[in-house]
Amino acid sequence: MTRLRLTLFVAATLLSTAAQADVVRANSTTLFYSRQDWYAGQTQNASPIFQLVSITASEVSSPFAEDVEIALSTWGSADLSDVRRWQNGGPAEVRVYGDVDTAYIKGDLFSHHLTLRIGRQMIADGVARMVQLDGGQFRLRLPGNFGLSGYAGSPVSPRFAARGGEFVTGNTRGDLASGGRIFWFWPNLMEVGASVAYDRDRGDLSREDVGADLRLNLPLHLELVSSAFYSIPEARWGEVAVSGAWRGRRDVQVLVDYRHTEPDLFLPRTSILSVFAESERDDVGGTLRLQPARNVQVDVTYTELFEPDGNGHRGNVKATWRPRAAWDVGAEGGILSHKDNGGYWLARGFAAWRQTLLEITGDIMAVVLDKSVNDETLSFTATGTAGYRFAAGWKVLVAGTAGTDPFLSRHFDVLAKLVYDQTYTTREVR
Repeated sequence: MTRLRLTLFVAATLLSTAAQADVVRANSTTLFYSRQDWYAGQTQNASPIFQLVSITASEVSSPFAEDVEIALSTWGSADLSDVRRWQNGGPAEVRVYGDVDTAYIKGDLFSHHLTLRIGRQMIADGVARMVQLDGGQFRLRLPGNFGLSGYAGSPVSPRFAARGGEFVTGNTRGDLASGGRIFWFWPNLMEVGASVAYDRDRGDLSREDVGADLRLNLPLHLELVSSAFYSIPEARWGEVAVSGAWRGRRDVQVLVDYRHTEPDLFLPRTSILSVFAESERDDVGGTLRLQPARNVQVDVTYTELFEPDGNGHRGNVKATWRPRAAWDVGAEGGILSHKDNGGYWLARGFAAWRQTLLEITGDIMAVVLDKSVNDETLSFTATGTAGYRFAAGWKVLVAGTAGTDPFLSRHFDVLAKLVYDQTYTTREVR
């Protein structure tokens, strides 16, 4: 009921302010699919229909703030066949359900030096790691190219009403989350920042991390990006990542990266799942993008994996050919190999034809597992889609997928989607 009231409140606010907004963007997606899902050792027939709605009103006239924006994104679903059973303590035997993804009001104060955002939102600053919460966030521009941001609120559990405790899903388990970031930047050259994230789960410490990040633009079209976070209670680095990119030429681009991760530190300290996570791993690799001809692009990716239980590697090659402006034709091959956990070989072919009103795509993919699952090692999938723009702002898409995998001897899935996406520009009449 709390989420329903929040949705109705923001929707009413949007409707009342739409006439005073210079720009209103509305998006509606109706999605239906039918397939068999594997759950708890057996299959269930899943045929849900979803309705996703988002409305954003920007440049709203207000006597209290500048560049006011009001946003709402929500969804609802109904199961037309078997009632889907959610994992992680989700509601059982509930045929109709929905949730609010975002619902906030944002505005600038003091000649754009202070930005406030209040409501349901996603926080991505620093080590926040995309926490969704009901609360507030501020961004403050300081002299000397310095800046400061902070947030506080109650974390939201996707789809479910629980706040903290055993029914929480995601990487933030708690009923109170807070954090912030301070940074300094030099336009077109660099930005460096330090951040902190602190979560409590019904009185217990769920997370306490500090982090740092750096983005540096160097001569000769070189770019360096680095980030890291450190868990204070565990006294360990959870992640250290460094990547460098060279994008000096259109026909050759190079990316190299290194990442050290300790997966258990990505989970809340109060979660039992952290006991089963891998201890640590190091990834070293890179990506090479080539354009040997004007209408041909090749991407080659390779990563070496280093883990205490054994090393491994993964690689991928993808080639795309555009014989004409409306056509894309390509092939892809990949491998994942690990000493203890096994791996797979992947082969894929795809094609797409696009016009102003109509687009058609086809995709065939085969995966061969190194270790059998249910005495099977092959997964084969073929997918075809057709999309048609039948009116301004309207598009309908139908897709069908057929194949076999180690869990289902054969399957056929159907997906239908109706999308409305339109931007309205208005001017307030005084």
